[in-house]
Amino acid sequence: MATGSTYLTLLATVVAAAMAACATGAPEAGSDAARDAGTDAAHDAASDAAIDAAIDATPPAPFDVASAQSTGPLALTVTFDAPPDPTAAVALANYSVPGLALSGAPVLAGATVTLATSAQLAQTYTLTVADVARASDRQPLATATADFTGTAAALPAVTAVTVTATNPDNGAIAFDTGTATVAITGTSFATAICPGGVALDDVDGSGATVASHPTTCSIDSDTQITATFPAGIRTNGAAGWNVRVTNATGTNATSDQPFVPRAGVVVSEVYPGTSGNASHEFVELYNPTAQPVDGTQLHLHARTSTGSDADKTLTAVTAGQIAPRGFFLFASSASDGSDAWTAHADATYSDALAGNGGVYVSLSATANAQVIDKVGWGTQPAPGFEGAATANIPASQSVSRKPGGGAGHAVDSDDNASDFDAPSAAITPHGTGDPAEPLPTFDVSAAASPSPIAVTITFDGPPDPVAAADATNYAIDGGLTVSAASVAGNTVTLATSPQQATGYSVTVSNVARAFDALPLTTSTAQFTGTPVLPPTVTTVAVTATSPDNGTTPFDTGTATVTITGTELDTVACPAGVTLDDLDGSGAAVHTAAASCHVDSDTQITATFPAGIRTNGATGWNVIVTNTVAANTTSSVRFVPRAGVLVSEVYVGTSGNANHEFVELYNPTGAVVDGTKLHLHLRSSTGTDSGKTLAFVTAAQIPAHGFLLYASSVSDAGDAWTAHADATYSAALASDGGVYVSLSASANAQVIDKLGWGAQPAPGFETAAITNIPASDSAQRLPANGSGDATDSDDNANDFAAASPQITPLGTIDPPQP
Repeated sequence: MATGSTYLTLLATVVAAAMAACATGAPEAGSDAARDAGTDAAHDAASDAAIDAAIDATPPAPFDVASAQSTGPLALTVTFDAPPDPTAAVALANYSVPGLALSGAPVLAGATVTLATSAQLAQTYTLTVADVARASDRQPLATATADFTGTAAALPAVTAVTVTATNPDNGAIAFDTGTATVAITGTSFATAICPGGVALDDVDGSGATVASHPTTCSIDSDTQITATFPAGIRTNGAAGWNVRVTNATGTNATSDQPFVPRAGVVVSEVYPGTSGNASHEFVELYNPTAQPVDGTQLHLHARTSTGSDADKTLTAVTAGQIAPRGFFLFASSASDGSDAWTAHADATYSDALAGNGGVYVSLSATANAQVIDKVGWGTQPAPGFEGAATANIPASQSVSRKPGGGAGHAVDSDDNASDFDAPSAAITPHGTGDPAEPLPTFDVSAAASPSPIAVTITFDGPPDPVAAADATNYAIDGGLTVSAASVAGNTVTLATSPQQATGYSVTVSNVARAFDALPLTTSTAQFTGTPVLPPTVTTVAVTATSPDNGTTPFDTGTATVTITGTELDTVACPAGVTLDDLDGSGAAVHTAAASCHVDSDTQITATFPAGIRTNGATGWNVIVTNTVAANTTSSVRFVPRAGVLVSEVYVGTSGNANHEFVELYNPTGAVVDGTKLHLHLRSSTGTDSGKTLAFVTAAQIPAHGFLLYASSVSDAGDAWTAHADATYSAALASDGGVYVSLSASANAQVIDKLGWGAQPAPGFETAAITNIPASDSAQRLPANGSGDATDSDDNANDFAAASPQITPLGTIDPPQP
């Protein structure tokens, strides 16, 4: 079948042929007009027939669905082999995929249409397209289907759960007497089911899992769900509950951050009866929240010594509205005017408290449903207590919840044994008619500066950890900025900009007490800043090298060091960590660390790059610059060693001065890549010449091995030719010099150098050796072996006198440690 372009070519050819036939047709008889008319008609007929024949013979190219592809668990793309009609292509009814529901408006871009689908599985689907034609010529589809493999949603993950609203409004503190709206952050939420696919793995009062679902929820995006959890969710101390999200693939097992509801009402005192009349008893509740609680919505349940549950029918005595940090009292109906608690009662019930018993308050008449708080005593069986039961309560005594830093009975760790005092005959019954007992004010008690870039804020009780860790809740005058906050118990440590030795005032906003959401009364504190002082460097310890030479830093590789000193926490890394080193010409280069990290005020970890100039045993000062100044010296210096040494130099034969070589030695314990090295020669006046090298071997210098540069005019008659690793154009001179570096630039990243005769500075290390005569070489002295490793950064001391005994060695020769 002809393609569209072939079709047009054929058509043009046929038309041209028809026109040519007409132009060369035989003459006709008759008048000119008649002849012309007849000729035109004949020509037209011939042309039309030819064109029709061409069209019939070469139909238009087909229009096909080229492919379909899943681009996510809720989307797929359809690609046509040419742009489709734009109106039909965005009509959702023109697409179908058995097993998937399509929704929304298709989106056309060029020849591709994107469709929204229901949740896909990892299986093969077939897409069918109907009533979509090609845009250019309305050609209908020939291939209208395509298969694709669905993308199954990944298992969801929950990374954060943030309370955004509560009702009654307790800020971001979720109490179980009210609802809590939360923002759930994570991944793979797009195919989640709301609200049935969002749940807590909480348990009821009997220990059974109830998987509470939100009353409302919305999938905001693939990474966020907003949900409102109902009142009455069991507390679980600071551990809280995992938030579970179920999508088309499955359910996450745990959540990185739990949902932590707190008891909106706590059982604060229990009196199970007098010694003379066991039915004279009461149960007191306390409201630790900042909002009123409707006591008439509460249910009282009593448990026997065997754990049997009884929901008590309550008879209201008062309106039962529990004020913030106020009380509510259930009294037995058998109590009378002789009982001190009768006058405080808000509701009565038929007596039921027993030895080794238990009591709980909930939002439901159903046993163990929407339990708010409970307490068990003696040998009450599980789950009739939280954590561990209190001691058994003798007749005429009560157990009272401990105060949370004040008069209110607010301590609640979900452990009865820890949260309640020992039984006592000193009873203190309170109800809604009694004054509320607010806890002592929640205050900022102190602020201090432990370092030039840190401030500690101490509260008089544990703050809400989420709000306390929000750096935006702290403001410091005098131009100090706060960048981070961390919480440990009652103390928050702030990271600040550098301080001065002056007085500052810090103000805290939006931070409430952890256990009752009590806002701050005293929210400011003063402190004196710690000024930044000039730094010092006391120790420089090499911890790693690359290539790995242990803790010996050679200048052919990098060195990671631990820098110890003072006033380091305001150092800017890496630019603030340098060496007072020099290049090969003696100019200061102040090499900066390639990377570094300020570990503390007394330590920095830094990595210095390869190519730092050696300086014998003296090494280089490590200079650290903070926001005030820089140290001038370091007590311990960084001492790099030459990773490659110039080990022998032969400046030419007496018969041919251009037949010469330069030998290098690798004193390190690691292979050195010789192809990364640059050879530089110096004239008798010190003029630098970087040599172009032509490598004849792989030039990998083994540990304690050699590399040989030979002049390019050297020949087979020269003893060193067979050892050469690279050649260069000859240039060694009397009173000259040579050095090897990691750079093609003059005097940059110099690794080692040698100067002889009257070579001017800085063409040698400390002192030049004597001039090297023709047909002689200068060889570096061995260091405790045959390897030419002596290196004191003094050429005159490190090299033997020139000698005609040459020993040229390259990478092909055995290493000589």
